[in-house]
Amino acid sequence: MTQELLPTVQTLLKRAQTEGGTCYAALYELTDKELIADVEGTAAAEVVLSNANSTKTVNGKEKLVYDGTNEAARTKLRQDPDLHLTDRLLKGASIGHNKFIVYEHPQQGLQSVLTGSTNWTATGLCGQTNNAVIIDDPMVASGYYEYWRRLRNEQTTLQDQPLRTWARENPLDVPLGPQAGSLRVWFSPNTKKKTKDANLVPVDMAEVFDLIDNAKWGVLFLLFNPGTPSIVERVKAAEKKRSKEGKPLYVRGAISDAKTAAEGSVRFYSRSTNSPADIVVTGVAGVPDDFGYWERELLKLGHAAIHDKVLVVDPFTKHSAVVTGSHNLGFKASYSNDENMVIIRDNQLIAEAFATHVLDVVNHYKWRYKLQDLYRKGKLKEAWQDLEDDDNWQNKYFDSGFLASRDRFVLPG
Repeated sequence: MTQELLPTVQTLLKRAQTEGGTCYAALYELTDKELIADVEGTAAAEVVLSNANSTKTVNGKEKLVYDGTNEAARTKLRQDPDLHLTDRLLKGASIGHNKFIVYEHPQQGLQSVLTGSTNWTATGLCGQTNNAVIIDDPMVASGYYEYWRRLRNEQTTLQDQPLRTWARENPLDVPLGPQAGSLRVWFSPNTKKKTKDANLVPVDMAEVFDLIDNAKWGVLFLLFNPGTPSIVERVKAAEKKRSKEGKPLYVRGAISDAKTAAEGSVRFYSRSTNSPADIVVTGVAGVPDDFGYWERELLKLGHAAIHDKVLVVDPFTKHSAVVTGSHNLGFKASYSNDENMVIIRDNQLIAEAFATHVLDVVNHYKWRYKLQDLYRKGKLKEAWQDLEDDDNWQNKYFDSGFLASRDRFVLPG
């Protein structure tokens, strides 16, 4: 799984080592041995490392270990005289959830940013679905550096109004060039209030909700645990509205958090070209028992199978949109966490790439999630017995009503 992901995450550190540049990182978790070695091997590196709590069992009970995840890495990095480490130790429900790094060339200045959903851990690299994006643009790098600098310098009044006001009032807008669309970055926390208010929509989530409300053909997403309110409720509301209007909307999503998945999961298909679209929103599951030629699967390593935070709107059109970054796409991330959210508009190639990733994950889990329900009911053997002996299994693909909205989604117009 990490064949492409690990080298991508290492890219800017390797550039700094080769070119003599500087890297500025803001990280939530740092435990992967290769990445720690890469940070140590970068002569000019500055890291803002947040606290990531863990648990341990004491007398049969789970006990919180403050900063248990990063304690070893923090101690190790402090021994490096060339590395500047800043502790960003948030309290309560707030977390420093960023996973980004900024690269500064020794002569050309700030150049590139790596961001996405990938924590710098073995699990993040090898045991979860994740994504990482490198943006080679001095304006984007400068914007991320300014945010990083504010995180580094805010030591006594963590997540206070100066940071919140700056993040709320200074979204980063960058044109990507001819035929390549535009990019906007939101940083958080960005709300006036520190406590989540379901009636006050944060500025970044307002833009995300607007993308969902104005989708013409379809919405795709992958989520870890967005909390509430989040894009889950908004997608459901948008689909309900479109159904009443008799307009097609193709929805595919997968959610790692069990509670959110149970509340948000739905599976039904339109059987008429004039009906609303088919909807599949699934949770995660492994094949729960031996049946057919299958054996029981390991579902996940750690606490998350899907760790992406991705929304894709109308990917097969010129006016597509992709939302990615560390933001969990719910109100809590905007109110309580250090986060970054990247919104890329009107870049069909990028949208198609993210759509492929989302559909890959959804298609992997939707059948397994159905099996889980059958297993609970003692009906697992009914799920699948064997391959068909004739060609009748193909008939549905020649039925004009089968997944008609899928065809409209992939080939709009």
